[in-house]
Amino acid sequence: DVHIVVRAAMWVDVDSVEIVVDGVTYDTLSVATDCTQNGVVRCDLTVPVPVAATNGYVVVAAYGNQAMEPVMRDRVPFGATNPIYLAP
Repeated sequence: DVHIVVRAAMWVDVDSVEIVVDGVTYDTLSVATDCTQNGVVRCDLTVPVPVAATNGYVVVAAYGNQAMEPVMRDRVPFGATNPIYLAP
């Protein structure tokens, strides 16, 4: 299982979380329906993921659709982890 916590300022839109396992999208979750939220914690959940026998990894990315104005005009939010290597 992978425990995911996405934190963002209240003015930063976070709509979805993508879970990539071994380079392939495993799941894309809606923050509104799939995540527990509390203030700046925009998504808090635990997801079971398959683990490869060797060299398995997970990357988690968070996306938003609304521009980050007035701080960054015409830019939408995006954040990602480094690879998280898993052992069976």
